[in-house]
Amino acid sequence: MKIEKFTYSDNEWLFIRVSFAVVWACFAFPSIWSANEISVPVGISQFIPLQLFLWKPIKWLVLIFACYLLVNYCKNQKLLLSTLGLSVLSIIIFTLEESSGVFSRVSLLSTIWMAQCMAVFLYRNESTNLAKHMIHFSIQLVSVSYMLSAYSKWTSSGLHWVSDGKYIDLQILKSFYFHWTDNGSILPILQGEKMIHVMHDNQLISLLVLWFSLILETLAFCLVFSKKWAKIFGVLLLSMHIGIFVIMGGILIVPVIAPMLIFTLNPFYLLWEFILKTRNLIWKQ
Repeated sequence: MKIEKFTYSDNEWLFIRVSFAVVWACFAFPSIWSANEISVPVGISQFIPLQLFLWKPIKWLVLIFACYLLVNYCKNQKLLLSTLGLSVLSIIIFTLEESSGVFSRVSLLSTIWMAQCMAVFLYRNESTNLAKHMIHFSIQLVSVSYMLSAYSKWTSSGLHWVSDGKYIDLQILKSFYFHWTDNGSILPILQGEKMIHVMHDNQLISLLVLWFSLILETLAFCLVFSKKWAKIFGVLLLSMHIGIFVIMGGILIVPVIAPMLIFTLNPFYLLWEFILKTRNLIWKQ
């Protein structure tokens, strides 16, 4: 694997760091603050008593230390300390969350910190290529997460996962019924019934969409080939998630989608570039 195919400017790397730091904080900070019990111990909480982190003064210390580490990470300073510290805090915080019975699928956020920490440790003497390795290690984790999703489909159902698409009605209704239980409005149920009719009237398209999703997740390893391939698959994966969002009544696995977008498309950097180009065009006129 030629790491030279992953070349990023200082601004691109800055936007990636800041974007990922903000996304992690948006999940981790509310999670640690709302944690109040360990009712279903999972992960490290089965071996290490984490009740100490339920005490409010400790929560404040965790938040302050996390902010210190995030600032250093965003400033591209003390990267080994920052990524190692954030790896540990992330594992503790999200273990507390899952031990309280909440499953938000945030594992990818923790493993990315761990992957970046490993990249810093292994390539700390390669100052010019360190950012490439940190990004590439993160992309590898994103790739693995989608490939594991494909693996579960292949091993549990195989080709039947696509052919059984004609039975997707129950999954669609379940998703829309969740919205009904949240607000008591019958509108989500009506929307779910309309979506089922649309899927029935376009069964061939529905099967093609399912094939597209299964093949795309299976080929997610292509993300690691080059920056160009990462962008191509970033767009395709985003399209898949938009399709799931529309068909399944608003299902978005943000802790997976956000890192995927950050490390493949870097959307906020693209937006910043667009704003600069637009501003320059306006000034020239």
